[in-house]
Amino acid sequence: MNGLPVGRQFEQVSMYVAQEEMFVPTLSCWETLHIHAALRNRSRESAPDLQKRMQDVLSVMGLSRVRDTQVGGVLAGGIMVRGLSGGEKRRLSIACALIAQPSLLFLDEPTTGLDSFAALNIMEHMSCLAAMGHTIVASVHQPRTAIWEMFHKVLLLSEGHQLYFGPPQEAISWFSDCLGYTFWPDQRGAEADWLMDLVSVGFSKPQALRGASMASQEDVTSTEADVPHQLQISAVAGKITAGTCLERSGTRHAVSWWTQYWWLLKRSLVAQLRNPTDVTSRLLLSCWIGLLAGLVFFNLDSGPAAAFQRMGVLYFTMLLFELLPFCYMSFYVWDRTFFLSDRASGLYSTSAYYAAHMTASLPFIIVNTLCGALAAYGFAGLRYSPAAILLYSVILVLQSLIAIQVMVFCVYVSANQDIAYVLATGYVGLSILLSGFFVRPSQLKIAPLLWLSYISYPRWCFAGLAQNEEGGRLYWSPGCPSSPTPERPVAHR
Repeated sequence: MNGLPVGRQFEQVSMYVAQEEMFVPTLSCWETLHIHAALRNRSRESAPDLQKRMQDVLSVMGLSRVRDTQVGGVLAGGIMVRGLSGGEKRRLSIACALIAQPSLLFLDEPTTGLDSFAALNIMEHMSCLAAMGHTIVASVHQPRTAIWEMFHKVLLLSEGHQLYFGPPQEAISWFSDCLGYTFWPDQRGAEADWLMDLVSVGFSKPQALRGASMASQEDVTSTEADVPHQLQISAVAGKITAGTCLERSGTRHAVSWWTQYWWLLKRSLVAQLRNPTDVTSRLLLSCWIGLLAGLVFFNLDSGPAAAFQRMGVLYFTMLLFELLPFCYMSFYVWDRTFFLSDRASGLYSTSAYYAAHMTASLPFIIVNTLCGALAAYGFAGLRYSPAAILLYSVILVLQSLIAIQVMVFCVYVSANQDIAYVLATGYVGLSILLSGFFVRPSQLKIAPLLWLSYISYPRWCFAGLAQNEEGGRLYWSPGCPSSPTPERPVAHR
């Protein structure tokens, strides 16, 4: 930038708006902008000043009328939330970038996917921003004449080569007078359409256009050598001037870690509470499976004859909350899209996001686990004592938290949901086999499997549940080979 390496100072004065909008559908337009404003408040403005700037940005982008409307979109699970139109979402994306007061704004195809009026509306707003002192760099495809005339300079690319850079009004004369490609308005239509047809060499062109249009990579390469202009940005809204050294200075994030954590926690809580599928489906599934387990093992005997059945219900309950996260892996995959988009723009740190997301999920995890686990515990008639019930609950809640961490880890290190399933299934399958229910770890004959059993969290969970249920109980079996004598009774665990 200006002949010098870019760094964090460049990141602080520039913003990039991606082609696809990544917003939580259940948040309103105002809530979404408020979160971005709070996380990009590098100048430490007071709350009234920040909200005044938010209102100004919404007014500039024409979003004041829909400030309390939900963004809308598809939730994880397929539920559709009605909200903003496509053009309004695009303008909200730009508003979230403008709230950081950037000098330089990059827009990736801001008109793609919009109808002609919405595209014109977006670019009119961009023209107003340029008049206010922002430098706008946007990539567009097939702009209509009204949009083409808004640009101050145009960079025309073909196959990665620069074919023209300069005022749009001079583009026709450059290709016609200097390069010999004649433009006939009555035959070729709008100037922008003709230029796009001229430089496109990815398709076979009619014979009638041969010689009057570029037809091969060689045509593009030879044209690039004659380009008289080079792309340079020497000043950006008075904040980056020629000769400014853009070294890596300061921190990437505008606010402290705790501020990031607080706003991300609020966003996660609101998003989960407003998503009925996410909240109710987990709770109902947990209660349903726990109730079925309790009914199958209903009112077990407390003697030695039912000891195996009690181990069975404990193992099944443990297995239930190890496998339940598979049922809603799509929720984690869905949430990852927002994280990757925000993280790429430097909105917050990974640790702040993880801590906030897990804190917001913790109450729901505890309630879901306890509802299903205690239903199975009560109907099966397991050990009835406050201490035993409390320890049972703590063990299963901790196991649920670990199981979810495993699932989250697999999702975030995988390219897609299928690979995440493979990784998670491979680990969970191994951990179940090494849990000690089928074969005790001490009976394993292959040393590596014994070592792996130490990182199998179901092993420790099942051992804790079994100890909690059977610890301290003594059973006497008169029919065993070492039967006690009347003089000296022998008790067997």
